[in-house]
Amino acid sequence: MQISKLSSFTAYELTEQESLQGYTFNEANRAVIQNLISVAAEEFLAVGLRGEGTELILSLDEKLRVAELRGGINQLKYLLETGEVIREQIEQTQKLAQQNQNDSSL
Repeated sequence: MQISKLSSFTAYELTEQESLQGYTFNEANRAVIQNLISVAAEEFLAVGLRGEGTELILSLDEKLRVAELRGGINQLKYLLETGEVIREQIEQTQKLAQQNQNDSSL
């Protein structure tokens, strides 16, 4: 797979193996993604939320920013959650392969 100049319309045809590898994050990758979630969540809370009781008064720009932050947080969480599911599947596959290898050697 060759990486070209990125734009919003850049898409890659990936094999299943390449997709799995793309979602397999190491500890540093997970930490960076979690830090991005944290920064966005802090900004989300700081975006001029004001009002009386449960009624929030937001400008249009603030509403747009809140929506943007929510979307970003959801996308980053999706990456972490998908990566975790794939990591667990890989571990299970490796355990089964090891168990099958042990059973074959008996």
